[in-house]
Amino acid sequence: MGCFNTERCSTGLQIIPSLLPCSTQRTLLSRLWIRDLCNPQHNTNLHLHYSIPYPDAGTSFYHYKDPNKVLLQPKDPATHKPMTVTQMLNKKLRWMTLGGQYDWSRKVYPEMDAIERKTLLVPFPDDTATLINSIFPDITPQAAISNLYTPGDTLSPHRDISEASSAPLASISIGADAIFIIGLPPRLSEPVDDGGERILVMRVKSGDVIVMGGESRWAWHSVPRIFPVSSATDKELDDWPGTSTNDEGVLNHWKGWMSKRRVNLNVRQMWD
Repeated sequence: MGCFNTERCSTGLQIIPSLLPCSTQRTLLSRLWIRDLCNPQHNTNLHLHYSIPYPDAGTSFYHYKDPNKVLLQPKDPATHKPMTVTQMLNKKLRWMTLGGQYDWSRKVYPEMDAIERKTLLVPFPDDTATLINSIFPDITPQAAISNLYTPGDTLSPHRDISEASSAPLASISIGADAIFIIGLPPRLSEPVDDGGERILVMRVKSGDVIVMGGESRWAWHSVPRIFPVSSATDKELDDWPGTSTNDEGVLNHWKGWMSKRRVNLNVRQMWD
């Protein structure tokens, strides 16, 4: 498993291009947005303001025959209007949490004592945890956020500091290319007049994985741009969840949904 170069490796930052083959990327997409999105325990950015019309078991939001007629009802009609499933999937859905459910208003994870920690209140999906841990044995997946981006979306500069663990953080990119920016520790940077830190800017592509460990675990980072195209060579990835070989007409209604979208799965260990 390689690092970008020796200096950056010494910060604990690893940039691994094309680590996940397209077949694995498609599998992750189906787990996240067909299966996991249908689990009411997995919060999204919409839960605070809307009642979610969950589909029947064994199906998904993409399986509704007429998603323009299925509505998410606002909890406060005076503040928000009803939303169709089409609107939800095309633009309004921005993120989903797995495992430990992060409280975005208080910027903390739910408080749990040592006994409760042995069994997460919301279990992390076993198959996704096995995949992550098989690639990165230093990470025990306990929480994750999956972000959904379209061109024009950004992620503001921030640090992930709510976890009570120094274990590395793994970030997986699927779909459209993006610009990722991270600050490196000053003492490892090339000499500059003002003594400031070095800023690393890179274009991340589908299948790339960034691991932030060591000093880079607490680094400031952001995503200032999403490109309207993907570098992926797999047409079935662009066509997901409908594919050229999928004869299920309901899913093929959404064919091309991923062609201008980026999914990021950011996996964390909450405690040691």
